[in-house]
Amino acid sequence: MKHYSVVHLWSDYYINADGNPHPYLKEKKHGSAVVAATVITDNEVLPPDVYGNQVKIINKVTPNSLLARIKKRLTYYFFWRKVNNWAQRKINEIKPNVLHVHFGYTAVRMLPVIKNSHLPVVLTFYGVDASTMIADPKWVEDYKKAFKYVSYMVVLSEVVKERMMNLGFDGAKIMVWNIPIKLDTYVYRKKERSATTKFITAARFVEKKGYPYLIAAFKKVHTQYPDTTLSIIGYGPGKTKIDAEIKKHELEDVVTVTDTNLRTDFHQFYYQQLCEHDIFVLPSTTSKDGDDEGGPALTLVSAQAAGLPVICTPFVGSEISVFDGVTGVLCNQDDSDSIAEKMIYLMNNPSFCERIGKAASELVHPLFAREMQMERVMDVYDKLIK
Repeated sequence: MKHYSVVHLWSDYYINADGNPHPYLKEKKHGSAVVAATVITDNEVLPPDVYGNQVKIINKVTPNSLLARIKKRLTYYFFWRKVNNWAQRKINEIKPNVLHVHFGYTAVRMLPVIKNSHLPVVLTFYGVDASTMIADPKWVEDYKKAFKYVSYMVVLSEVVKERMMNLGFDGAKIMVWNIPIKLDTYVYRKKERSATTKFITAARFVEKKGYPYLIAAFKKVHTQYPDTTLSIIGYGPGKTKIDAEIKKHELEDVVTVTDTNLRTDFHQFYYQQLCEHDIFVLPSTTSKDGDDEGGPALTLVSAQAAGLPVICTPFVGSEISVFDGVTGVLCNQDDSDSIAEKMIYLMNNPSFCERIGKAASELVHPLFAREMQMERVMDVYDKLIK
């Protein structure tokens, strides 16, 4: 077996992030280290081989006043110059044979390190970096500068692969990859439908998740079927707007919002919620600034793995696990009537729900298996070292 020594460059590294190759490499006895501008954790003590120029503790209050934001913007250049100098020293100490850069904007911010490393570079795009940012000519210009030093690229959908090719990157050096999910947690479970149909969604509280359309759709459903409920799970800056939508539609008694705020037991908590609900809905859209999913939504894939029937819009990445009428149901984007229609249809067709839930689970378990997907990343490292 070839031995890898990989440094993962991150702008912001969350210790418990899904699909992170670093722990897998360590398990397989390869050399691996994380070098991040900011490490986000729930513990003051970082694990071995994780280095942060600064550390943020989850749930620890940090200044977010207007003055703090202005200060951050004014010191942006100096901060990243400091980070690059620090990261370069770390890489010189570690002496890896591959750099794996996570997020397109990290490649831009840490380009001096990438240039000076003289190493083969893998760059993974995830979401906003492959949607909103490529609508900005300045970011496109910066991406193209970084691409000169990138040996191989990893993206989460064919659509994003095409976007990168349109920016001039060689399509033969792009791999479409599925971020692995914790399949040992999300085991298939056949569920008997209760008298009250319980809908659930789990997504960040941001514009691209389509919450106003979901809440408006649920209002239509609940008006016809008063014994229905909706549970919303997630975190992010848009919770106040979601609460306002619920209040506007007078749904406070039947819609619950749970702010997970990067809780460390999220997967166990979420699986328990899936077991207690009947139908998963995700009406993702494209936000005004161009942000879209960029790849499969892992909360939706997890719901499929657990056997829940799912409804979603045809967002970028949905095509990997949602085949209309086979492993899920598609609704129109930005259309509360269409969402409500599909919700009611699934409510009234439990045998169909059971069939697509089982088919989806059988599909996603091998597609998003950790071992297989991580080995695909290892194959990329192998090619570059050769």
